[in-house]
Amino acid sequence: MKKFIFIAITTLLAISGFLYYFFPGNKALAEEDGMIIKIESPADNPESAMVISSPELEIDKQIIVIWLNMIKGKEINIIFDDPKTVIAATSDPMGFTTDDSGGFSARYMPHIATASLRFIKSGTYSYTVTSQINEPKSSSGKIIVP
Repeated sequence: MKKFIFIAITTLLAISGFLYYFFPGNKALAEEDGMIIKIESPADNPESAMVISSPELEIDKQIIVIWLNMIKGKEINIIFDDPKTVIAATSDPMGFTTDDSGGFSARYMPHIATASLRFIKSGTYSYTVTSQINEPKSSSGKIIVP
């Protein structure tokens, strides 16, 4: 009986290992598949402004861009300057919704929340990140897909 249990557990571990390494749905996002943009407060003066870790990011087509709110206790909004163009140039939106202008925006992202888009067409996509930090603050960024 012990031999049967040992063989069963070994077989399950072997199958699990096979699925983990060879089934693409189980792999973590690799660096070549996605880029993270952190939205932070400057360490020396956290109430003064927002800092975008990569304010101008050049990526290849099919890359996922992930925005991460690192501003403790503050919500941020990500709004594209030409939202309808962004809808046509992206896929797989997570954390983005259609706003009043008919384009994507990520609104009211709390601390440590993320939003992401996969860029599938060439172009330059400008956006603004806003937050309420005693008074409205904003920073601008750009995604460039050659």
